[in-house]
Amino acid sequence: LGDVYKRQLLNHLRSFKFLITIFILDRLFSITNILHELLQKPEIDIVSANQRAQVTISTLKSYLSDDDENFQEIFDSAIEVAKNNHISYEEQHLPGRRAKRRRESEIEAQNNDENNFAFSRYKSQFCEIINIFINNLENRFKTENISIILLIYKIIVDDRKPVFSLCDLNLYNDYISLSDLN
Repeated sequence: LGDVYKRQLLNHLRSFKFLITIFILDRLFSITNILHELLQKPEIDIVSANQRAQVTISTLKSYLSDDDENFQEIFDSAIEVAKNNHISYEEQHLPGRRAKRRRESEIEAQNNDENNFAFSRYKSQFCEIINIFINNLENRFKTENISIILLIYKIIVDDRKPVFSLCDLNLYNDYISLSDLN
């Protein structure tokens, strides 16, 4: 790799954007980890997995509320690490000569505005990522998908000759009809 590319990569790794993204993903993966571990087991209980998925979705949705408390904790932790590692969380720009002459109160007010801007910007990113997680989980754990999986499981696992109920056959017909439309 060229020296320019290495410097660019190092600069990206030292950016607040990268740091906050790591903190956001760490929080989201900690929320989804129980579901992940359940789905990795050799024998999966579909009903339990579905229940855990619904709890996970509910927890993720709670992070989308207007209450900033959940994200504030993530943001504050990222800022603390940034400060300890000399990483600026403010927008990168070069101050002009006038910035040096400004009074401390003006500089402090600007820092608060930049902090609020950074908070809003990264909270928006946080919410976008949460929505992606929620949409993926909701798509994978749709009621009709779970019903079909349970039906297939019943067919495969049952040692006896499969016996279908009228409900099972209707569900299968509905599924086939939906597949034909796509």
